[in-house]
Amino acid sequence: MYKSNIGSCNKCKSCECTSVTSQTGMPDLTQEFSVESCDKDEQNELEGTNTVSQGMPGFEQQITTTCNCQ
Repeated sequence: MYKSNIGSCNKCKSCECTSVTSQTGMPDLTQEFSVESCDKDEQNELEGTNTVSQGMPGFEQQITTTCNCQ
């Protein structure tokens, strides 16, 4: 029996990502990586720019990750 369910079909995408880590007193660290994702929700989370900041007095760290999924 053949079922056509185009609406729920997940397409795998390759996401090219760049992550920049900035820390107090340190040069920025840039990393590039690829993610293969077949989950639509995960692709939506990955795509675009996400920034995470953490720190304590005298020390700050910020990680900015930008992904483009195709």
